[in-house]
Amino acid sequence: MNFPILSSLILLPIVGALFLFFTKDKEGNNLTAKYVALFTTVVNFLISIYLWISFDQSTSSFQFVEDRVWIEGFINYKVGVDGISILFIILTTFITPICIISVNNSVKNRLRDFLIAILIMESFMIGVFCALDLVVFYLFFEAGLIPMFLIIGIWGGARRVYSAFKFFLYTLLGSVLMLVAIISIYWITGTTDVVQLYEIGIDVKYQNLLWLAFFSSFAVKTPMWPVHTWLPDAHVEAPTAGSVLLAAILLKMAGYGFIRFSLGLFPIASEVFTPLIYTLSVIAIIFISGHFSNFELMAMQIDKIGIKIGAIYRPLNNIFLNKFMERIRKKYICNNQIKKGIGGLKELIKLNNQGFSTALMIDQRVSQGIKSNFFNEKAFTTTIPAQLIKKFNMPIVPIFIERYEGVKFKMKVLKPIHFSNEDTIENITNELNKILEKMILANPNNWIWSHNRWK
Repeated sequence: MNFPILSSLILLPIVGALFLFFTKDKEGNNLTAKYVALFTTVVNFLISIYLWISFDQSTSSFQFVEDRVWIEGFINYKVGVDGISILFIILTTFITPICIISVNNSVKNRLRDFLIAILIMESFMIGVFCALDLVVFYLFFEAGLIPMFLIIGIWGGARRVYSAFKFFLYTLLGSVLMLVAIISIYWITGTTDVVQLYEIGIDVKYQNLLWLAFFSSFAVKTPMWPVHTWLPDAHVEAPTAGSVLLAAILLKMAGYGFIRFSLGLFPIASEVFTPLIYTLSVIAIIFISGHFSNFELMAMQIDKIGIKIGAIYRPLNNIFLNKFMERIRKKYICNNQIKKGIGGLKELIKLNNQGFSTALMIDQRVSQGIKSNFFNEKAFTTTIPAQLIKKFNMPIVPIFIERYEGVKFKMKVLKPIHFSNEDTIENITNELNKILEKMILANPNNWIWSHNRWK
């Protein structure tokens, strides 16, 4: 095929972004910008479908290869796809129009600029999955940081600037060693062409250091423990479309990099460092489970003093770990686990009628909530406890648990607090925050601030 279909996929969103740049709607009316962006992304998706239909599944070789000299004797603009990369390209072109549609309710200001950032990022993401030259890959890989930085920093939540800079610095600094490694590969082999590197191979004595250099970049972007702390902030503060692109595509770019480059270019080093990957992955699983430990320890302590309790847990985002954790919780922590959904609501009513108390695990920043008073500031606070109080006329029993000497606890159960039917959700939430303030002020140094979500 002589038609440069991959270059078309990369360039079409940029053309659409340029068109948007010179388009001006009436104030408050962004219909033209939305239609142009949506049309561009849908056309790109249709081109990717044609690419899929034309793809020869009987060969493992790279197809639709375009190879042009960029810098004589150094860099070639070389792109192509195989059975791995074509799936990521289709994923990218499929997700992006959905993100464009979602902006109707999530982005209220500077929509045209937001759509330009989305289109430019689509180009860079497709470029990552097409690149068959290490320098071209690196440029696309790092260029994608810029539009995502702007999406979080301009259209994000209350802590958008902090989250945007944290995302940018973590991922950029993690890639510095990969740039050094790419320069080293050119010095060792005389080429940055991925296909040629597959054929000639890289000397074993260099592979370990080069693998670690690439790992430093991909581990941050995945992200792996312990360089994962930028991700919660970025996800929480990013607007809906940005969060979707981050989860669905940007994080996959690192996994793709592991497969395409770490395994492909450094097979012996990949085998050597397999235990490292396993170890970090197991630590990550344990670390995620530890996120729930404070709540579970609280439930155990309450159960020990004879209070009948039913616990509502937020499930892990893992279908395999959920069942395992449920068994552990039921056997060792709390026999009465109330699941989410209609079935859980029926169980909650049943246990409430039998005199059970309810312990509710809530993600304060992500759960449905309102801006409520907290330490003389307006903080995003969940309304789920207030809703339960209004629905079932439940009293609130504040319990202050303080850990000391490892696994020993002091627990103070305060008097029940009753609310009247006239109290609003907002008033109840404000009162609950006042109770929480008193608990924190009792021993502020021992208080755990989760992801700075209340600060």
